[in-house]
This record gives sequence, structure tokens and C-alpha cells, in this order.
Amino acid sequence: MSTLWRFSSSQGPTIGVAAAAFAPARRRSDAPRPRHDDRYCGGGVCVSGAGRGRVIDRVASRVDLVDDLTGALIPPGRGRTVGFSVDDDAYEIDQTAANIGYLHLALARFVDAARPLSPARVAPRVTAVAASAGRKSPEMLAAMRHWARRHGYEVPRSGRVPADVQAAYDAAH
Repeated sequence: MSTLWRFSSSQGPTIGVAAAAFAPARRRSDAPRPRHDDRYCGGGVCVSGAGRGRVIDRVASRVDLVDDLTGALIPPGRGRTVGFSVDDDAYEIDQTAANIGYLHLALARFVDAARPLSPARVAPRVTAVAASAGRKSPEMLAAMRHWARRHGYEVPRSGRVPADVQAAYDAAH
């Protein structure tokens, strides 16, 4: 999936998701047609609706960090995101280099008295996103079923695809 950015002089930027960077947009028949000044951007390239695929701009992205303590904008290279944990709760905070120094000074006494954990002793966190990350999309399952039928496997029209078929599909691709 790629992100589709739509810019219009009258509306301002809006964000949506498209199946491919230059896939034709689907719209209801009563939806307004884009004007000639509308531009569609995806995959780092903007194309004009009137230009039919003509490249007109490159799109750049920039991440600005804001110090979570002061609310001030952090100049590039003058700060970063710092992670820490207390008990079983993990946190992260965007800070300037000066505030990172203050954080390290404040924690120095506790860090000096603490025992470091080896990576093997730190329990991995399982989140809902991580647990569902292994699920295959409906499009992927349809492609898997199609491939399996072409290669002589019997697969149900819907429901779960057998593990041996999934393994064979993954090995072939």
C-alpha cells in the first residue's frame, strides 16, 4: 500500500490510502471530478490530474522534533528521542541535548546502584499490533488460494488456508 496525497487549492491537503501510487481513483458517480489544479502525490512523486501521469514535483518529507518538556522546536541534530522504562512500563520522550543531559544527571544515582539486565533477561513485549502482524490480508489469501489451485493443492473457497499450503506458497515466493 502506498499513501496517496491529494492537494487542492480550495481544500488543503488530505491523506488517504491507495492500492498503488498511480492507481486510478475510484469515486461515486455523483462525486465531483477533480479540477485541473488538483494534484495527486504518491511514492514521492506528484502527478497532475490534467497531465495524465506527467511528473510535476518531487515530494520531500521532514520530521520535526518538539521538546516534550518545554514545547520548543528542536533544531536538526540538537536532540533526539530518548527511551526509558520504570517497572514494566516503557516510555519515550523527545528532548534537546541539554535536557537529555539533565535526564542522565537525574538518573545517574539510580543507574549506578542498579544491576543491568542482559538482553536475554528482558521479556519481549507482545502487543496487539505485533500479534496481528502475522495475519495475511484477504488479497494475499486470495492470491495464495489461486496459486495453490494452479499447483494441485485442494484449498477451501473461504476460511483458513492449511499451514502446508502456506508454507509451500512462502517457499515458492
